[in-house]
Amino acid sequence: MTEKNPPYQPIYYLYFTLAAFAVFFYYHIDTILHFPAQGAHIWRQSDSLAMVWNYKLFHVSFWRPEIFNLISDNGKGVAEFPIFYYLAAQFQQPELALRTIHFSFLFFGLMDIFILAYYYLKNLFYALAVAGFIASSPLLIYYGTSFIIDVPAFFFAMMAWSVFFTKSHLKYGILFSLVLFSFASLLKAVHLLNFIPLIFILFQEKQLSKKRIAQLLIVIAVPLSWYGYAKWFNAMHHNDYLFLSVQPIFQMSFYDIGLAAWRIIVSWSSIYFWRPTSILLIIFLIYVLKKKSCNKLYQMIFLTFLMSLLYLCLFLEKLILHEYYYAFFYINVVFVVIGLMFFLRNLRYQPMIRVALILFLTINIMYCKSNVYRLQDVQKIDSRLRSEAFQAFLNKNNCTLYKTVFCYDDNSVDQILCAIKRKGITQYDKNWMALLKKKQIDFILIRSKNYSQIASQIQPKSIATFSDYLLIELSQPQ
Repeated sequence: MTEKNPPYQPIYYLYFTLAAFAVFFYYHIDTILHFPAQGAHIWRQSDSLAMVWNYKLFHVSFWRPEIFNLISDNGKGVAEFPIFYYLAAQFQQPELALRTIHFSFLFFGLMDIFILAYYYLKNLFYALAVAGFIASSPLLIYYGTSFIIDVPAFFFAMMAWSVFFTKSHLKYGILFSLVLFSFASLLKAVHLLNFIPLIFILFQEKQLSKKRIAQLLIVIAVPLSWYGYAKWFNAMHHNDYLFLSVQPIFQMSFYDIGLAAWRIIVSWSSIYFWRPTSILLIIFLIYVLKKKSCNKLYQMIFLTFLMSLLYLCLFLEKLILHEYYYAFFYINVVFVVIGLMFFLRNLRYQPMIRVALILFLTINIMYCKSNVYRLQDVQKIDSRLRSEAFQAFLNKNNCTLYKTVFCYDDNSVDQILCAIKRKGITQYDKNWMALLKKKQIDFILIRSKNYSQIASQIQPKSIATFSDYLLIELSQPQ
């Protein structure tokens, strides 16, 4: 771990950047960055954007973020550290800004993976191949350019591992890596698990001095303090939607365990990599685990594999419905891919192996592009609701920024509310009639075809029409 990084030419950064942006250009990332919230898990993306827009529109305190849905006191609630949401809100186009912020960490995270790979492989071609394979994962590309924080948090963790191994010989190298681990944990609490293999390596290298232990305690205390505050803040404002909890495997039924296993192995396996690649990586992982080599790279594969198993045991229930949580597993995947390249680098017939590897990687990149666009098309919000014309329609009919709206056709928490940028409620809470009375909702937004379902339960003051939508102003709080 204290070994100096092998000779590394500055031009290697240029090679990486040219290769990376060639792949991103092929993926049409420049187009994707301008997409609104859409695709797989649009509901979770809308929750993130709800915080961004509340920062921008209502100028709420950084420490007291809000969403549009009034399921808590004025929508107050928080989970992960909202620094990127707050930063994005300072821009004229906050949605583009948030996608760009997340994409920038995808790029720099890949660069650090490239540097980490070069540290182990001491070979430019194979280091680029490692970064290429990681960049061919539909899950990482899709969620790395979306509004969900899990993949950016993963790339921050990889930056931390890269600095830890390649810059530890510098005076503040290890300390800087600890800060990066701490920040990754602020973004997603699960990255606190990285400190387990980290502490093991520091102990093994006899670097757990009193000063280092003090540093560790401080950098671990920072994210723990934040999540303690977030849990208190949510409880204070009666928000049980943005909850912070662990769902250990021993509390789950056998049915749910089986369902989680099926989702991980079968249902969502197509978004990890091209399936032959996933099978190849699993075979190589088994080979490494059986080999029990003292090689430090293989040791990291083993340690991060154990860390992934611990993650499974603690959060398996969440993995049933949230495949973006799988980003954490890619820490192990990165080291497995580096190990595979280490193995291939030492084989004979290198020209043939390199040609085969380029062809294999090309297929993976082509597969990634098609699957990213498939994920982008899973679900979309009616673009009319996001339009300036619809905003003008709302304002013209007295549904201004500080009015509240019941979005009847929405079963999520924030999707339509985020699109129209108004606070209110949705059918996420099935007891919506009681909420109409409790929250003193001003308007109901509903499709014309569904109006008969609520006509007898409300007292309209006025009804305005926009295409096939009805905006119903209530005569009194219901």
